[in-house]
Amino acid sequence: EQLQNQVSSSTSEKNFKTKPVIIICHGAMSWRNQMILANLSAELLRCLDAHILRFDFTGNGHSKGEWSMGDFNREYEDLLTVIDFVTNSIGCQVRCVIGHSKGSASILNCASHVAKQELEDGKDVTCRCFVNLAGRYRVPEIHNPLSKFGEEQRAEMMKTGFFEITSAWGDGRIFKVTKEDLDAYKLQSVADTPKVLVHLRKDSSVRVLTIHGHQDEVVSVQNAFRFDEEIANHSLHVIKQANHNFNGIKYLDEMVEQIVTFYKSVYNET
Repeated sequence: EQLQNQVSSSTSEKNFKTKPVIIICHGAMSWRNQMILANLSAELLRCLDAHILRFDFTGNGHSKGEWSMGDFNREYEDLLTVIDFVTNSIGCQVRCVIGHSKGSASILNCASHVAKQELEDGKDVTCRCFVNLAGRYRVPEIHNPLSKFGEEQRAEMMKTGFFEITSAWGDGRIFKVTKEDLDAYKLQSVADTPKVLVHLRKDSSVRVLTIHGHQDEVVSVQNAFRFDEEIANHSLHVIKQANHNFNGIKYLDEMVEQIVTFYKSVYNET
C-alpha cells in the first residue's frame, strides 16, 4: 500500500499497465521528495510516456525501520523489492532506474545484475537504462566514510563512538552515525564499485548515463570520470557550475534533456 501511494501517476488510466515505469532512488539522509528528485519526476512524467515511482529507503522519509549510515546492501534489497512490486503486484515493466548520490550504489548494482542475467544466463532483459546522478566511485579499502564529515563530528566519533546529524530537509529528524556503521561499510559488497561494475561490458545492452556537477562539494567530479573510464556502455554529462544537489532546480531542464535523450536512445524511441 505504501509503495502504491508513491507512484506518481493515476492508476485509473485505461492503459496504466502498458506504460513503463521509471524508478528514482534518493541519497543518504534524504527522502523521495527531495527538491531535485520531486521536480525531476514531474518533468520526466511530462516528457516521457511512462509512470514515475519514487520511494524512501528503509529508515528514511516515511518508510519504517531503523536508519543506518552504511547499509548499502539493505538499500539494494529495498530497490529489488520495489522492482518486484512494480512487476508482479502492479503488472508494469521497469524500463529505467535513476539514483542520486548514495542511491547510485543500488542502481549500479542493479545494472550489473541485469547485465549478468543477459550475458551469462541468456535472459532477455527489459530494463537497460540506468542513470547515476552524482554517485561516488567507492573502494571500501581506500575510501574512509568518516572523511565526508566535519572535524567536530570526527572528534565526537573518536570520543563517544557516535555523533548525530540533524536532517538538512527541515523536518527536524536526527540521524545517529555510529562507529559500527562506518566499520560495516567495508563489508558492503554493493558499495565495492570495482566489483559491482564487472558485468557492465561492451557486449551487454545495459547502458549507464552519469550526470555530475563540476562544483560538487560532496563527491568530486573525478568520480564521474572514473565511471566513464570503467563502464563500457557509458555516457557522461558534466554540468560546469552544479553542486552535489544540482543547485535545487537551477539545472533541471538540462538534466531532463539529457535523461530523456538517453532514455530514448537506449530504446530507439523518437
